[in-house]
Amino acid sequence: MKKNLLFVFGLLLGTVTYAQCDIVGVTGAFCIEDSPVALTIASPGAVWSGPGMSGNIFNPVDAGVGTHEISVTAPGEGYSQGDVPFELISLSSPTTIGGLGDDNVVGTFPIGFTFNFFGNDYTDFYFGSNGFVTFSSGMPSGCCSGQYLPSGSTPNNVIAYCWDDLRPIAPGGGTVRYETSGTAPNRVLTIDMQNVLHYYTGPGYITGQIQIYESSNCVQVHLQNQTENSGSHTLGIENAAGSEAYTAPGKNASSWTATNFAYEFC
Repeated sequence: MKKNLLFVFGLLLGTVTYAQCDIVGVTGAFCIEDSPVALTIASPGAVWSGPGMSGNIFNPVDAGVGTHEISVTAPGEGYSQGDVPFELISLSSPTTIGGLGDDNVVGTFPIGFTFNFFGNDYTDFYFGSNGFVTFSSGMPSGCCSGQYLPSGSTPNNVIAYCWDDLRPIAPGGGTVRYETSGTAPNRVLTIDMQNVLHYYTGPGYITGQIQIYESSNCVQVHLQNQTENSGSHTLGIENAAGSEAYTAPGKNASSWTATNFAYEFC
């Protein structure tokens, strides 16, 4: 997950801000003539980037005077989350996810790149007909309402866009498709849901996308519409053990609607 640090350099002035991780080597001020400093984080495989960075070494003279953003991709250090602009990705040649039935999980399907989720790498995903993606085999269908996250009860290792009792098959109808677009290292997996119906209530159609981003390992959920205001729906992400989760405010095993709504976990 990407964590951002903001450094302001020059004339003994400096500020440093960061969140959800403990970074060693950061001080409250940097001068341009200061010696290079090693930045470390308690997370294996952390990757640093930005002005003045060489590996995990920050050199003020290489960065120069000014405001610079330093980023670290740090698996296992938690997620930041928040609203993002709503935008559906246009699909050029998507693959339809077949085999969906009432209360089932199908797969595997290729992500198209290596995706790091809660510190673990995945190249394939499964799709649950009740409104979630999982990266673990053998997960149950999650019937018949959105689970409160986190929970040790399966299914785990999920991205839930609207976990509930859904019906993406006849007579409910709707389609679920996926496509990986772009070029490395900036590819995006889009899982596209069109007119998926809640099972017992209606009309309550869901149209939206899960967007999974290469390199940043960010997850975005974009809902053009989710109009069913009864039942218990969940929008969030959860790790493989069911011990850690992040959910959109007001959307964790509760009744909610959404129109042109987008939320990111990064």
